Amino acid sequence: MEQNQSHQMGELIARLRRERHMTQKDLAAQLGVTDKAVSKWERNLSCPDVALLLPLSDALGITASELLRGERQASEAEEQAVRSALLYSGKSLLERVQQAKRVIFLILSAAFLLAAAVCLLCDYCTAGHLSWSWIVLISLLYALGMALPLLRAEKQVMRKLLLAASAGILPYLGGLSLILRQPMVFWLGGCIALLSLLWLWAVLRLLLRLAPRLRGRKRRTTGIALLLTLPLAWAIQAVCAWLLREPAVLAEGWISTLSTVLAAAACFLWDALAARRKGENGERA
Repeated sequence: MEQNQSHQMGELIARLRRERHMTQKDLAAQLGVTDKAVSKWERNLSCPDVALLLPLSDALGITASELLRGERQASEAEEQAVRSALLYSGKSLLERVQQAKRVIFLILSAAFLLAAAVCLLCDYCTAGHLSWSWIVLISLLYALGMALPLLRAEKQVMRKLLLAASAGILPYLGGLSLILRQPMVFWLGGCIALLSLLWLWAVLRLLLRLAPRLRGRKRRTTGIALLLTLPLAWAIQAVCAWLLREPAVLAEGWISTLSTVLAAAACFLWDALAARRKGENGERA
């Protein structure tokens, strides 16, 4: 019975999608999934996730209960019951995820405190005073600050992660420079860090703009990301050569550049072959 309903659901999704003049890619873009996932639903190879049932039914112009039944027949009472159950399921899942994040954060904080205490004790017992343990302490604090957005933020996690990294990197490098008594740690590390952070902000903004075109195209996205690393590598190499008063090693630069370009070309070629194969399969179907 369940297998029959799943078969009916796939046929209903395919029929209603065509009636609304949508391609699988159009429907996938509305739901935030790949067109491969939509294709699997319609071919009854898999079922939509519970969290997608309400958005999917809205996109197809039917009720959630009709989607589950696989036919356009459902009473209002049944629809109310189904929607209430799905909304409750979504809230329960979100609460469980948040609870898991809180537990992970507490465990991580406890592990950091334990690591800091062990390092302080070992350093003091072996040297009679605190020396290298200060490096561990500020590194742990910076790492904990980086972990906060991953475990506490609910939206725009990548932006908040970059904000945390941008705000903490210069104080961290300044602390390292003071402990090691090496000003070059701050100047060289700061320049490299600022270049890297500017590059990450620019790439994040670019990928967000290109997201609709790159959805489900992981190989193409990888190729673009590889090409975007080239300006960063050239800039870092130039800064290191200038601050260290050493000439840049051109041979190594050309080798790394050529390797990156070849890897990006392989990704683009793989993506083109996969798209062509997919088109041929679609024509046969």
